[in-house]
Amino acid sequence: MMWFEGKIIMQNGQRYTCVGSKPHKGRDGGTVTLVRWKSLCATCSKPFEAAYVDGAAPSLSRRCAKHKKPGVPVKRVRK
Repeated sequence: MMWFEGKIIMQNGQRYTCVGSKPHKGRDGGTVTLVRWKSLCATCSKPFEAAYVDGAAPSLSRRCAKHKKPGVPVKRVRK
């Protein structure tokens, strides 16, 4: 899939903006594309960035490094 800066996706009600992509050489010597995404932490609302391999099953982080809790779902905020 082709990603470009500024592309916006929504996943589980959270907005992510693509901030770039670049080729990356993996441990096995193969080249993959790393896509960088920017979002707001679901806990503290501060911006954070994360990189993911293009073509992998989407599993975007919902929290910044300070608040990450793998396997713990984000509680839904009711408006």
